[in-house]
Amino acid sequence: MKKILCLIIIIAFVFCLISCGNNAPENNKEQYAILRLPNGEIVEGECNGYARWSSGYMEIRIGETTYYTHEINVTIIERQANED
Repeated sequence: MKKILCLIIIIAFVFCLISCGNNAPENNKEQYAILRLPNGEIVEGECNGYARWSSGYMEIRIGETTYYTHEINVTIIERQANED
């Protein structure tokens, strides 16, 4: 009985680990970002991609420029893409 219970727990644990995959944004949404830079300047525009690290820092690309900043200085807005 203990072996069966242990096997069930291990299978459930493995399933939980597998289900934590990449949560990429949906393709039908545009991402718009607003950043506050250390000099007080505000940068905003269409976000071409970003990466977030567990330390709280982000790499975010707006246009042809890549910014490295803390996530507290970033606002990302997702909105439905226009189907026009």
